[in-house]
Amino acid sequence: MLKGLIKVVVFFSLIYFFFGTKTTQIGIIVYLCLPFIILNGTARRCLLFMHKVRTPFLNLKNVGSFGIVGGRSFTIKNHSTIDEQEVELRVWHILPHSLIEKLDSLEDDPEERNSYFEDQLKYSRKPVIVYSHGITQTVGEPSRVALYKQLQKLDVHVITFDYRGYGDSTDIMPKRMSIVEDFLTVYSWVNKRCGDSPVFVWGHSLGTGVTNKALSKLEQFSVSLLRQDCAPPLPRGVILESGYNQISSIAQEFGALDWLLLLPHSKMIAKHYYDTDPNVRLNSEKYVTLLKNVPYLIMHARNDDIIPIRIGEKLYEAVKFSRTENDAHVWFEVFSNGKHMWICNEKNFPRIVKDFIDLYKIL
Repeated sequence: MLKGLIKVVVFFSLIYFFFGTKTTQIGIIVYLCLPFIILNGTARRCLLFMHKVRTPFLNLKNVGSFGIVGGRSFTIKNHSTIDEQEVELRVWHILPHSLIEKLDSLEDDPEERNSYFEDQLKYSRKPVIVYSHGITQTVGEPSRVALYKQLQKLDVHVITFDYRGYGDSTDIMPKRMSIVEDFLTVYSWVNKRCGDSPVFVWGHSLGTGVTNKALSKLEQFSVSLLRQDCAPPLPRGVILESGYNQISSIAQEFGALDWLLLLPHSKMIAKHYYDTDPNVRLNSEKYVTLLKNVPYLIMHARNDDIIPIRIGEKLYEAVKFSRTENDAHVWFEVFSNGKHMWICNEKNFPRIVKDFIDLYKIL
């Protein structure tokens, strides 16, 4: 049906092209060419994984240069099953506020300082949040740094990372399963070192689909992608910020692709290919039905100008309607402001996040 409709559009466009005015002809050329950007697989990946959109000259090796006290920067290496090569991921570990005072005495001894971070992750029993970011920039993007500081005040560990292709992680063009593999690499690393500390997962924007996909088949992916004999446990809870039910919904509802999808057939083609292309397809409303035992906190701003609130509501409904009263609870919090990136500055944000973590940090 899709191919047939494209043929009809092309046929009538050609008639107008040959018999219309010069202005019409130029318009027809633009009309016909624009959708074919989406038909190209590499172009679709570039639109979804905007890994080259970043602030230049950032020193991601120095967490302190971003105004964060009590953080360290390091890398995790993994031989990628997806790309069949060594992949190195940039990772930040930010300590809870109550644990940073002792760091002053360790500034001159990097080895002791790193050991302190490792020990506190394992023995402090403070909650740990593994954070998976959105489509652009790096771990050092300003709104993310503001979020880390808010979470640090809530006295939790923050583990955040750049996918391959982002920041100064290994420079490889990302695709769906490669960034899922990156999340699993970091999540597994944390679980091997966190002792009895409760682990939560936080996804923002693109990261919501990544975390849902990875966790929905955690046992299978741990074996097939990470080559582990057993999988790490599921997190105590999942927090989704500015999320979506399907990548194709963003195309349908315009949102982040508004500047490109100005024409009806562009919108239709985008939905089709983002639904079917295995390198970009992320269908959270399907993944969440496999995670009924995991509590969810879903947050969205009513004035989100990238992913409209109605898409966040679809994600919430997918989680809610897949569960019974015997399954884990799902929270849905809507903020009046904050847009796509700055919910963390909203007045009730710290209380809402703290209440969720406090409720589920103890089994």
